[in-house]
Amino acid sequence: MTEIEYNRAKEVMLDLLGWGVPPEYLLDCGVSREMIYYSFIELNLRLPTNFDTTGLPSPLPYTYASP
Repeated sequence: MTEIEYNRAKEVMLDLLGWGVPPEYLLDCGVSREMIYYSFIELNLRLPTNFDTTGLPSPLPYTYASP
């Protein structure tokens, strides 16, 4: 998945969540665990209650690049 595709997928998930779709539904519909995990962590969203993080590495802490 390219960065452009990843960012677009995050936008679509945010739209769906904004329209009231529960985060658990994304997982039930087949959105990959990795996509949900990394995008939700990056966007500071709560993970779905039925989400299993077994086998997924901890995300690296985000650091800002110095100007």
